[in-house]
Amino acid sequence: MASPWEKYQQPAQDGPWAKYRQAAPVLPDSPGQASPRADDGHLVDGWKPGIARDVMGGARSVIQGVGGLVGALGGDAFNYYLVPGDQPSYRDAAAGLADRMGLPKPQTAKERVLGDVGEALTGTALTMGAGGALASGGRAAVTGAPTGAQRVGNLFAAQPGLQAISTVTGAGSAGIARESGAGQGAQVAAGLIGAIAPSAARIGIPEALGGALSRSVPEQRKALARQANEMGIDLTPAQLSDSRFMKWAQSMFRSVPFTGAQGRYQRQVGQFNRQLAREIGEEARGIDSEVYARARDRQSALFDELTDRNAIKVDDQLVKSLSNIAEGSRMGGDQIRNQVESAIDALYSQATTGPGGVVIPGRAYQAFDSELNSIIKNGGPTAYYLGNVQSAVRRAMDKSITPRDAAAWRELRREYGSRKTLTALASKSNETGTIPPAQVLGAVTSTKAGKEAMASGRKGNIGDLARIGQLLKEPPSSGTAERTFVGTLLGAGAYMDPVTGTLTAAGLNMLSRGMDSKSLARLMVKENPGLTLEVAERIIARSLVPSAVSVPGEG
Repeated sequence: MASPWEKYQQPAQDGPWAKYRQAAPVLPDSPGQASPRADDGHLVDGWKPGIARDVMGGARSVIQGVGGLVGALGGDAFNYYLVPGDQPSYRDAAAGLADRMGLPKPQTAKERVLGDVGEALTGTALTMGAGGALASGGRAAVTGAPTGAQRVGNLFAAQPGLQAISTVTGAGSAGIARESGAGQGAQVAAGLIGAIAPSAARIGIPEALGGALSRSVPEQRKALARQANEMGIDLTPAQLSDSRFMKWAQSMFRSVPFTGAQGRYQRQVGQFNRQLAREIGEEARGIDSEVYARARDRQSALFDELTDRNAIKVDDQLVKSLSNIAEGSRMGGDQIRNQVESAIDALYSQATTGPGGVVIPGRAYQAFDSELNSIIKNGGPTAYYLGNVQSAVRRAMDKSITPRDAAAWRELRREYGSRKTLTALASKSNETGTIPPAQVLGAVTSTKAGKEAMASGRKGNIGDLARIGQLLKEPPSSGTAERTFVGTLLGAGAYMDPVTGTLTAAGLNMLSRGMDSKSLARLMVKENPGLTLEVAERIIARSLVPSAVSVPGEG
Protein backbone atom coordinates (compact mmCIF):
# COMPACT_ATOMS: atom_id res chain seq x y z
CA MET A 1 0.00 0.00 0.00
CA ALA A 2 1.44 3.32 -1.05
CA SER A 3 2.11 5.85 1.70
CA PRO A 4 -0.14 8.94 1.68
CA TRP A 5 3.00 11.01 2.01
CA GLU A 6 4.81 9.34 -0.88
CA LYS A 7 4.26 12.17 -3.31
CA TYR A 8 5.96 14.55 -0.86
CA GLN A 9 9.08 12.42 -0.68
CA GLN A 10 10.00 12.86 -4.37
CA PRO A 11 12.47 15.62 -5.17
CA ALA A 12 11.23 18.41 -7.39
CA GLN A 13 12.67 18.71 -10.88
CA ASP A 14 11.28 22.17 -11.40
CA GLY A 15 9.00 24.50 -9.44
CA PRO A 16 8.55 28.17 -8.62
CA TRP A 17 12.16 28.49 -7.46
CA ALA A 18 13.73 26.84 -10.53
CA LYS A 19 15.43 30.04 -11.64
CA TYR A 20 17.42 30.11 -8.39
CA ARG A 21 18.68 26.53 -8.66
CA GLN A 22 19.97 23.92 -11.10
CA ALA A 23 20.34 20.16 -11.03
CA ALA A 24 22.49 19.30 -8.04
CA PRO A 25 26.09 18.59 -9.01
CA VAL A 26 27.46 15.25 -7.93
CA LEU A 27 30.03 16.43 -5.43
CA PRO A 28 31.14 14.92 -2.12
CA ASP A 29 30.05 16.61 1.08
CA SER A 30 31.27 16.15 4.64
CA PRO A 31 28.91 17.01 7.53
CA GLY A 32 30.09 20.00 9.51
CA GLN A 33 32.27 21.36 6.72
CA ALA A 34 31.65 23.97 4.05
CA SER A 35 29.57 22.55 1.24
CA PRO A 36 31.40 22.01 -2.10
CA ARG A 37 30.36 24.17 -5.04
CA ALA A 38 30.08 23.60 -8.75
CA ASP A 39 32.11 25.73 -11.12
CA ASP A 40 29.25 28.21 -11.44
CA GLY A 41 28.97 28.64 -7.64
CA HIS A 42 25.91 26.47 -6.97
CA LEU A 43 25.92 24.33 -3.82
CA VAL A 44 25.06 20.64 -3.87
CA ASP A 45 21.35 21.40 -3.41
CA GLY A 46 21.40 23.43 -6.62
CA TRP A 47 21.11 26.85 -4.91
CA LYS A 48 23.62 29.66 -5.03
CA PRO A 49 24.58 31.27 -1.72
CA GLY A 50 22.80 34.57 -1.11
CA ILE A 51 19.71 36.26 0.25
CA ALA A 52 17.29 34.18 -1.85
CA ARG A 53 18.76 30.93 -0.53
CA ASP A 54 18.69 32.20 3.08
CA VAL A 55 15.06 33.32 2.83
CA MET A 56 13.93 30.06 1.24
CA GLY A 57 15.91 28.12 3.82
CA GLY A 58 13.95 29.97 6.46
CA ALA A 59 10.72 28.98 4.70
CA ARG A 60 11.83 25.33 4.93
CA SER A 61 12.36 25.74 8.68
CA VAL A 62 8.87 27.19 9.09
CA ILE A 63 7.23 24.35 7.13
CA GLN A 64 9.16 21.68 9.01
CA GLY A 65 8.47 23.47 12.30
CA VAL A 66 4.73 23.36 11.66
CA GLY A 67 4.96 19.66 10.79
CA GLY A 68 7.06 18.93 13.86
CA LEU A 69 4.58 20.74 16.11
CA VAL A 70 1.61 18.83 14.68
CA GLY A 71 3.46 15.60 15.25
CA ALA A 72 4.52 16.52 18.78
CA LEU A 73 0.94 17.44 19.72
CA GLY A 74 -0.43 14.02 18.79
CA GLY A 75 -0.28 13.73 15.01
CA ASP A 76 2.56 11.21 14.98
CA ALA A 77 0.93 9.10 17.70
CA PHE A 78 -2.35 9.09 15.73
CA ASN A 79 -0.61 7.85 12.57
CA TYR A 80 1.41 5.24 14.43
CA TYR A 81 -1.51 3.64 16.22
CA LEU A 82 -4.50 4.31 13.97
CA VAL A 83 -3.26 4.59 10.35
CA PRO A 84 -2.28 1.30 8.61
CA GLY A 85 1.23 0.86 7.27
CA ASP A 86 4.47 2.63 8.02
CA GLN A 87 3.88 6.34 8.03
CA PRO A 88 6.51 9.07 8.07
CA SER A 89 6.45 11.55 10.88
CA TYR A 90 4.68 14.84 10.24
CA ARG A 91 8.05 16.57 10.40
CA ASP A 92 9.44 14.24 7.68
CA ALA A 93 6.29 14.76 5.61
CA ALA A 94 6.80 18.53 5.94
CA ALA A 95 10.43 18.09 4.88
CA GLY A 96 9.19 16.17 1.82
CA LEU A 97 6.82 19.02 1.01
CA ALA A 98 9.74 21.47 1.24
CA ASP A 99 11.73 19.20 -1.09
CA ARG A 100 8.82 19.12 -3.50
CA MET A 101 8.70 22.92 -3.44
CA GLY A 102 12.40 22.96 -4.31
CA LEU A 103 13.49 24.73 -1.13
CA PRO A 104 17.17 24.58 -0.23
CA LYS A 105 18.50 22.09 2.32
CA PRO A 106 21.02 22.94 5.05
CA GLN A 107 24.49 21.98 3.79
CA THR A 108 26.76 22.81 6.73
CA ALA A 109 26.74 22.32 10.48
CA LYS A 110 25.97 26.03 10.94
CA GLU A 111 23.01 25.88 8.56
CA ARG A 112 21.67 22.73 10.21
CA VAL A 113 21.82 24.30 13.68
CA LEU A 114 20.17 27.49 12.43
CA GLY A 115 17.53 25.35 10.76
CA ASP A 116 16.86 23.63 14.07
CA VAL A 117 16.46 27.00 15.75
CA GLY A 118 14.10 28.20 13.02
CA GLU A 119 11.92 25.11 13.38
CA ALA A 120 11.85 25.46 17.15
CA LEU A 121 10.93 29.15 16.98
CA THR A 122 8.09 28.32 14.57
CA GLY A 123 6.69 25.81 17.07
CA THR A 124 7.04 28.25 19.95
CA ALA A 125 5.39 31.08 18.00
CA LEU A 126 2.44 28.86 17.15
CA THR A 127 1.98 27.67 20.73
CA MET A 128 2.22 31.23 22.06
CA GLY A 129 -0.39 32.34 19.53
CA ALA A 130 -2.68 29.48 20.49
CA GLY A 131 -2.02 30.23 24.15
CA GLY A 132 -3.01 33.87 23.66
CA ALA A 133 -6.24 32.80 21.99
CA LEU A 134 -7.07 30.37 24.81
CA ALA A 135 -6.17 32.89 27.52
CA SER A 136 -8.51 35.49 26.04
CA GLY A 137 -11.50 33.14 26.32
CA GLY A 138 -14.30 33.83 28.78
CA ARG A 139 -14.17 32.87 32.45
CA ALA A 140 -16.32 30.26 34.11
CA ALA A 141 -19.88 31.57 34.29
CA VAL A 142 -20.52 30.68 37.93
CA THR A 143 -17.25 31.24 39.77
CA GLY A 144 -15.66 33.79 37.46
CA ALA A 145 -12.40 31.84 37.80
CA PRO A 146 -10.17 31.06 34.80
CA THR A 147 -11.24 27.96 32.89
CA GLY A 148 -8.90 25.02 32.33
CA ALA A 149 -8.31 26.19 28.76
CA GLN A 150 -7.42 29.66 30.02
CA ARG A 151 -4.91 28.28 32.49
CA VAL A 152 -3.23 26.31 29.71
CA GLY A 153 -3.30 29.40 27.51
CA ASN A 154 -1.73 31.53 30.23
CA LEU A 155 1.09 28.99 30.57
CA PHE A 156 1.85 28.94 26.85
CA ALA A 157 1.54 32.73 26.41
CA ALA A 158 3.47 33.82 29.53
CA GLN A 159 6.69 35.83 29.07
CA PRO A 160 7.00 35.43 25.28
CA GLY A 161 10.45 37.01 25.16
CA LEU A 162 11.88 34.56 27.69
CA GLN A 163 10.22 31.63 25.91
CA ALA A 164 11.73 32.69 22.59
CA ILE A 165 15.22 32.97 24.09
CA SER A 166 14.84 29.57 25.78
CA THR A 167 13.79 28.10 22.45
CA VAL A 168 16.84 29.47 20.66
CA THR A 169 19.31 28.35 23.34
CA GLY A 170 17.65 24.94 23.77
CA ALA A 171 17.40 24.06 20.08
CA GLY A 172 20.79 25.59 19.36
CA SER A 173 22.50 23.62 22.14
CA ALA A 174 20.94 20.34 21.01
CA GLY A 175 21.94 21.02 17.40
CA ILE A 176 25.51 21.91 18.31
CA ALA A 177 25.78 18.72 20.37
CA ARG A 178 24.53 16.67 17.40
CA GLU A 179 27.00 18.31 15.00
CA SER A 180 29.78 17.58 17.48
CA GLY A 181 29.00 13.87 17.30
CA ALA A 182 27.10 13.56 20.61
CA GLY A 183 24.62 10.74 21.07
CA GLN A 184 20.88 11.15 21.38
CA GLY A 185 20.96 11.27 25.20
CA ALA A 186 23.66 13.94 25.20
CA GLN A 187 21.69 15.97 22.64
CA VAL A 188 18.59 15.86 24.85
CA ALA A 189 20.65 16.88 27.90
CA ALA A 190 22.27 19.75 25.99
CA GLY A 191 18.86 20.92 24.80
CA LEU A 192 17.41 20.88 28.31
CA ILE A 193 20.38 22.72 29.78
CA GLY A 194 20.28 25.29 26.99
CA ALA A 195 16.54 25.81 27.42
CA ILE A 196 16.74 26.21 31.20
CA ALA A 197 19.76 28.55 31.20
CA PRO A 198 17.92 31.80 30.24
CA SER A 199 15.09 31.20 32.74
CA ALA A 200 17.60 30.30 35.44
CA ALA A 201 19.44 33.55 34.78
CA ARG A 202 16.26 35.64 34.51
CA ILE A 203 14.38 34.11 37.46
CA GLY A 204 16.79 32.04 39.53
CA ILE A 205 19.66 34.51 39.93
CA PRO A 206 17.46 37.42 41.10
CA GLU A 207 15.60 35.10 43.50
CA ALA A 208 18.85 33.73 44.92
CA LEU A 209 20.31 37.24 45.24
CA GLY A 210 17.05 38.54 46.71
CA GLY A 211 17.00 35.74 49.27
CA ALA A 212 20.56 36.47 50.38
CA LEU A 213 19.90 40.21 50.60
CA SER A 214 16.59 39.71 52.41
CA ARG A 215 18.25 37.59 55.08
CA SER A 216 20.84 40.33 55.67
CA VAL A 217 18.24 42.79 57.03
CA PRO A 218 16.55 42.27 60.43
CA GLU A 219 12.78 41.78 60.25
CA GLN A 220 12.04 44.87 62.38
CA ARG A 221 14.07 47.06 60.00
CA LYS A 222 12.29 45.51 57.00
CA ALA A 223 8.95 46.46 58.52
CA LEU A 224 10.20 50.00 59.15
CA ALA A 225 11.48 50.24 55.56
CA ARG A 226 8.07 49.19 54.24
CA GLN A 227 6.43 51.90 56.37
CA ALA A 228 8.92 54.42 54.99
CA ASN A 229 8.04 53.35 51.46
CA GLU A 230 4.33 53.76 52.18
CA MET A 231 5.09 57.27 53.43
CA GLY A 232 6.97 58.07 50.21
CA ILE A 233 10.47 57.85 51.73
CA ASP A 234 12.97 55.76 49.74
CA LEU A 235 15.62 54.13 51.94
CA THR A 236 18.90 53.01 50.39
CA PRO A 237 20.80 49.70 50.65
CA ALA A 238 23.52 51.35 52.74
CA GLN A 239 20.92 52.71 55.18
CA LEU A 240 19.29 49.29 55.51
CA SER A 241 22.59 47.50 55.97
CA ASP A 242 24.47 46.99 59.22
CA SER A 243 27.74 47.57 57.39
CA ARG A 244 29.63 50.53 58.81
CA PHE A 245 31.80 50.63 55.71
CA MET A 246 28.78 51.00 53.41
CA LYS A 247 27.39 53.82 55.55
CA TRP A 248 30.76 55.56 55.63
CA ALA A 249 31.29 55.12 51.88
CA GLN A 250 27.81 56.45 51.12
CA SER A 251 28.55 59.52 53.23
CA MET A 252 31.90 59.97 51.46
CA PHE A 253 30.26 59.89 48.03
CA ARG A 254 28.06 62.81 49.04
CA SER A 255 31.23 64.92 49.06
CA VAL A 256 32.33 63.69 45.63
CA PRO A 257 31.27 65.94 42.74
CA PHE A 258 29.43 64.53 39.72
CA THR A 259 28.14 61.43 41.53
CA GLY A 260 24.72 62.92 42.23
CA ALA A 261 24.86 61.40 45.74
CA GLN A 262 24.26 64.68 47.57
CA GLY A 263 21.28 65.48 45.37
CA ARG A 264 19.75 62.06 46.01
CA TYR A 265 20.21 62.52 49.75
CA GLN A 266 18.59 65.95 49.66
CA ARG A 267 15.61 64.48 47.82
CA GLN A 268 15.37 61.84 50.54
CA VAL A 269 15.45 64.52 53.27
CA GLY A 270 12.76 66.36 51.31
CA GLN A 271 10.58 63.22 51.27
CA PHE A 272 11.05 62.92 55.04
CA ASN A 273 10.10 66.55 55.69
CA ARG A 274 7.07 66.35 53.43
CA GLN A 275 5.84 63.47 55.59
CA LEU A 276 6.54 65.48 58.76
CA ALA A 277 4.30 68.23 57.40
CA ARG A 278 1.58 65.68 56.70
CA GLU A 279 1.83 64.51 60.31
CA ILE A 280 0.63 67.94 61.45
CA GLY A 281 -2.09 67.95 58.77
CA GLU A 282 -0.40 70.13 56.13
CA GLU A 283 0.69 69.38 52.56
CA ALA A 284 4.01 71.18 52.28
CA ARG A 285 7.72 70.60 51.61
CA GLY A 286 8.59 71.23 55.25
CA ILE A 287 7.47 72.97 58.44
CA ASP A 288 8.45 76.62 58.22
CA SER A 289 6.81 79.34 60.31
CA GLU A 290 3.98 79.83 57.82
CA VAL A 291 3.13 76.13 57.66
CA TYR A 292 3.34 75.81 61.46
CA ALA A 293 1.01 78.80 62.04
CA ARG A 294 -1.46 77.50 59.48
CA ALA A 295 -1.58 74.12 61.20
CA ARG A 296 -1.98 75.70 64.65
CA ASP A 297 -4.84 77.97 63.58
CA ARG A 298 -6.67 75.21 61.74
CA GLN A 299 -6.35 72.80 64.69
CA SER A 300 -7.50 75.44 67.17
CA ALA A 301 -10.59 76.20 65.10
CA LEU A 302 -11.43 72.52 64.76
CA PHE A 303 -10.98 71.94 68.52
CA ASP A 304 -13.47 74.76 69.15
CA GLU A 305 -15.92 73.26 66.70
CA LEU A 306 -15.74 69.74 68.11
CA THR A 307 -15.80 70.73 71.79
CA ASP A 308 -18.83 72.95 71.13
CA ARG A 309 -20.93 69.91 70.31
CA ASN A 310 -19.38 67.29 72.59
CA ALA A 311 -19.05 66.85 76.39
CA ILE A 312 -17.32 64.52 78.83
CA LYS A 313 -19.59 61.93 80.38
CA VAL A 314 -18.69 61.68 84.07
CA ASP A 315 -18.89 57.93 84.63
CA ASP A 316 -17.64 55.63 87.38
CA GLN A 317 -14.40 54.96 85.58
CA LEU A 318 -13.43 58.65 85.44
CA VAL A 319 -14.37 59.21 89.08
CA LYS A 320 -12.39 56.16 90.18
CA SER A 321 -9.31 57.15 88.13
CA LEU A 322 -9.24 60.69 89.54
CA SER A 323 -9.79 59.40 93.09
CA ASN A 324 -6.83 57.00 92.74
CA ILE A 325 -4.60 59.81 91.43
CA ALA A 326 -5.57 62.08 94.35
CA GLU A 327 -4.90 59.29 96.85
CA GLY A 328 -1.50 58.58 95.29
CA SER A 329 -0.53 62.27 95.48
CA ARG A 330 -0.52 62.04 99.28
CA MET A 331 2.92 60.43 98.97
CA GLY A 332 4.26 63.79 97.73
CA GLY A 333 3.12 65.65 100.81
CA ASP A 334 0.20 67.84 101.76
CA GLN A 335 1.08 70.65 99.39
CA ILE A 336 1.09 68.41 96.31
CA ARG A 337 -2.05 66.61 97.46
CA ASN A 338 -3.86 69.93 97.91
CA GLN A 339 -2.88 71.12 94.43
CA VAL A 340 -4.03 67.89 92.80
CA GLU A 341 -7.33 67.80 94.68
CA SER A 342 -7.90 71.49 93.86
CA ALA A 343 -7.46 70.74 90.14
CA ILE A 344 -9.92 67.84 90.32
CA ASP A 345 -12.45 69.96 92.24
CA ALA A 346 -12.13 72.70 89.59
CA LEU A 347 -13.04 70.17 86.91
CA TYR A 348 -16.03 68.82 88.83
CA SER A 349 -17.28 72.36 89.42
CA GLN A 350 -17.95 72.63 85.67
CA ALA A 351 -20.20 69.54 85.65
CA THR A 352 -23.87 69.80 84.80
CA THR A 353 -26.72 67.32 84.92
CA GLY A 354 -28.83 66.70 81.85
CA PRO A 355 -30.84 63.98 80.08
CA GLY A 356 -27.70 61.96 79.51
CA GLY A 357 -26.50 62.20 83.09
CA VAL A 358 -23.64 64.22 84.57
CA VAL A 359 -21.42 65.84 81.92
CA ILE A 360 -18.65 68.40 81.67
CA PRO A 361 -19.11 70.72 78.65
CA GLY A 362 -16.49 70.39 75.94
CA ARG A 363 -15.45 74.04 76.18
CA ALA A 364 -14.88 73.63 79.94
CA TYR A 365 -12.76 70.55 79.23
CA GLN A 366 -10.73 72.51 76.66
CA ALA A 367 -9.99 75.34 79.13
CA PHE A 368 -9.09 72.83 81.88
CA ASP A 369 -6.74 70.92 79.56
CA SER A 370 -5.02 74.14 78.46
CA GLU A 371 -4.49 75.26 82.06
CA LEU A 372 -3.00 71.90 83.03
CA ASN A 373 -0.66 72.15 80.04
CA SER A 374 0.76 75.42 81.34
CA ILE A 375 1.39 73.99 84.83
CA ILE A 376 2.87 70.72 83.56
CA LYS A 377 5.16 72.53 81.09
CA ASN A 378 6.72 74.51 83.93
CA GLY A 379 7.60 71.29 85.75
CA GLY A 380 7.81 71.08 89.50
CA PRO A 381 6.79 68.37 91.97
CA THR A 382 3.11 68.41 91.00
CA ALA A 383 3.69 68.03 87.22
CA TYR A 384 3.73 64.21 87.38
CA TYR A 385 0.38 63.92 89.21
CA LEU A 386 -1.31 66.63 87.16
CA GLY A 387 -0.09 64.86 84.03
CA ASN A 388 -1.90 61.76 85.23
CA VAL A 389 -5.05 63.83 85.82
CA GLN A 390 -4.80 65.24 82.30
CA SER A 391 -4.39 61.77 80.78
CA ALA A 392 -7.41 60.41 82.67
CA VAL A 393 -9.61 63.34 81.58
CA ARG A 394 -8.43 63.08 77.97
CA ARG A 395 -9.29 59.36 77.89
CA ALA A 396 -12.77 60.21 79.20
CA MET A 397 -13.21 62.86 76.49
CA ASP A 398 -12.04 60.48 73.76
CA LYS A 399 -14.60 57.93 74.95
CA SER A 400 -17.38 60.54 75.10
CA ILE A 401 -17.02 61.90 71.55
CA THR A 402 -20.04 61.07 69.41
CA PRO A 403 -19.60 58.52 66.59
CA ARG A 404 -20.14 61.34 64.09
CA ASP A 405 -17.04 63.21 65.35
CA ALA A 406 -14.90 60.31 66.56
CA ALA A 407 -12.68 59.97 63.47
CA ALA A 408 -12.11 63.73 63.16
CA TRP A 409 -11.31 63.95 66.88
CA ARG A 410 -8.74 61.15 66.74
CA GLU A 411 -7.05 62.68 63.71
CA LEU A 412 -7.03 66.12 65.30
CA ARG A 413 -5.52 64.78 68.51
CA ARG A 414 -2.81 63.00 66.50
CA GLU A 415 -1.98 66.11 64.43
CA TYR A 416 -1.95 68.29 67.53
CA GLY A 417 0.34 65.90 69.39
CA SER A 418 2.76 65.74 66.45
CA ARG A 419 2.81 69.53 66.13
CA LYS A 420 3.59 69.99 69.83
CA THR A 421 6.34 67.37 69.55
CA LEU A 422 7.95 69.21 66.61
CA THR A 423 7.54 72.75 67.99
CA ALA A 424 11.13 73.14 69.15
CA LEU A 425 12.55 71.73 65.90
CA ALA A 426 10.25 73.85 63.74
CA SER A 427 11.39 76.98 65.58
CA LYS A 428 14.98 76.21 64.52
CA SER A 429 14.31 75.08 60.95
CA ASN A 430 15.71 77.06 58.02
CA GLU A 431 13.72 79.15 55.56
CA THR A 432 12.54 76.03 53.70
CA GLY A 433 11.28 74.44 56.92
CA THR A 434 13.74 71.55 56.67
CA ILE A 435 14.13 69.58 59.91
CA PRO A 436 17.17 67.26 60.14
CA PRO A 437 15.74 63.69 60.20
CA ALA A 438 18.11 62.50 62.92
CA GLN A 439 16.84 65.15 65.37
CA VAL A 440 13.23 63.96 65.43
CA LEU A 441 13.95 61.09 67.83
CA GLY A 442 15.28 63.53 70.43
CA ALA A 443 12.10 65.62 70.15
CA VAL A 444 9.86 62.57 70.45
CA THR A 445 11.64 61.34 73.59
CA SER A 446 12.17 64.74 75.22
CA THR A 447 9.66 63.97 77.99
CA LYS A 448 9.21 61.02 80.29
CA ALA A 449 5.82 60.32 78.75
CA GLY A 450 7.39 60.44 75.29
CA LYS A 451 10.09 57.98 76.29
CA GLU A 452 7.49 55.63 77.72
CA ALA A 453 5.31 55.85 74.59
CA MET A 454 8.29 55.34 72.29
CA ALA A 455 9.58 52.37 74.25
CA SER A 456 6.18 50.69 74.22
CA GLY A 457 5.52 51.38 70.53
CA ARG A 458 2.60 53.75 71.19
CA LYS A 459 3.98 56.89 69.59
CA GLY A 460 2.30 56.28 66.23
CA ASN A 461 3.49 57.69 62.91
CA ILE A 462 5.67 60.35 64.50
CA GLY A 463 7.49 57.60 66.39
CA ASP A 464 7.98 55.62 63.18
CA LEU A 465 9.36 58.74 61.51
CA ALA A 466 11.76 59.21 64.40
CA ARG A 467 13.13 55.69 63.84
CA ILE A 468 13.31 56.24 60.07
CA GLY A 469 15.22 59.45 60.75
CA GLN A 470 17.87 57.43 62.58
CA LEU A 471 18.41 55.33 59.45
CA LEU A 472 18.92 58.52 57.45
CA LYS A 473 21.45 59.84 59.98
CA GLU A 474 24.89 60.64 58.65
CA PRO A 475 27.77 58.76 60.37
CA PRO A 476 29.84 61.01 62.64
CA SER A 477 32.75 62.68 60.84
CA SER A 478 34.98 65.75 61.11
CA GLY A 479 35.11 66.18 57.33
CA THR A 480 38.83 65.41 57.07
CA ALA A 481 38.24 61.89 55.77
CA GLU A 482 35.86 63.16 53.07
CA ARG A 483 38.36 65.73 51.81
CA THR A 484 41.13 63.15 51.74
CA PHE A 485 38.90 60.64 49.97
CA VAL A 486 37.93 63.10 47.23
CA GLY A 487 41.44 64.46 46.80
CA THR A 488 43.06 61.04 46.57
CA LEU A 489 40.64 59.49 44.07
CA LEU A 490 39.90 62.41 41.77
CA GLY A 491 43.19 64.23 42.18
CA ALA A 492 45.31 61.16 41.47
CA GLY A 493 43.21 60.20 38.45
CA ALA A 494 43.35 63.68 36.97
CA TYR A 495 47.11 63.84 37.62
CA MET A 496 47.70 60.70 35.54
CA ASP A 497 45.70 61.90 32.54
CA PRO A 498 42.22 63.32 31.78
CA VAL A 499 40.94 59.98 30.50
CA THR A 500 41.87 58.20 33.73
CA GLY A 501 40.30 60.99 35.74
CA THR A 502 37.09 60.75 33.72
CA LEU A 503 36.93 56.96 34.07
CA THR A 504 37.56 57.28 37.82
CA ALA A 505 34.69 59.75 38.15
CA ALA A 506 32.41 57.48 36.08
CA GLY A 507 33.29 54.49 38.26
CA LEU A 508 32.58 56.43 41.44
CA ASN A 509 29.26 57.56 39.98
CA MET A 510 28.25 53.93 39.34
CA LEU A 511 29.30 52.83 42.83
CA SER A 512 27.38 55.68 44.42
CA ARG A 513 24.24 54.87 42.44
CA GLY A 514 24.54 51.24 43.53
CA MET A 515 24.57 52.27 47.19
CA ASP A 516 21.47 54.40 46.59
CA SER A 517 19.71 51.85 44.32
CA LYS A 518 15.95 51.64 44.92
CA SER A 519 15.74 48.26 43.17
CA LEU A 520 18.42 46.78 45.42
CA ALA A 521 16.73 48.24 48.51
CA ARG A 522 13.42 46.63 47.48
CA LEU A 523 15.14 43.25 47.22
CA MET A 524 16.57 43.73 50.71
CA VAL A 525 13.17 44.33 52.34
CA LYS A 526 11.17 41.85 50.27
CA GLU A 527 10.14 38.63 51.99
CA ASN A 528 12.22 36.42 49.72
CA PRO A 529 13.19 32.90 50.80
CA GLY A 530 15.49 32.50 47.79
CA LEU A 531 15.54 29.42 45.55
CA THR A 532 12.48 27.38 46.49
CA LEU A 533 10.49 24.62 44.80
CA GLU A 534 8.05 27.25 43.57
CA VAL A 535 10.88 29.17 41.89
CA ALA A 536 12.17 25.94 40.33
CA GLU A 537 8.69 25.24 38.96
CA ARG A 538 8.57 28.70 37.39
CA ILE A 539 11.98 28.17 35.78
CA ILE A 540 10.94 24.80 34.39
CA ALA A 541 7.58 26.09 33.15
CA ARG A 542 9.20 28.99 31.30
CA SER A 543 11.94 26.75 29.88
CA LEU A 544 10.36 23.44 29.01
CA VAL A 545 7.11 24.69 27.46
CA PRO A 546 8.95 25.90 24.34
CA SER A 547 11.34 22.95 24.47
CA ALA A 548 8.52 20.42 24.59
CA VAL A 549 7.03 21.67 21.32
CA SER A 550 10.36 22.19 19.54
CA VAL A 551 11.38 19.16 17.48
CA PRO A 552 14.88 19.65 16.05
CA GLY A 553 15.47 18.38 12.54
CA GLU A 554 18.02 15.80 11.63
CA GLY A 555 19.67 17.94 8.99
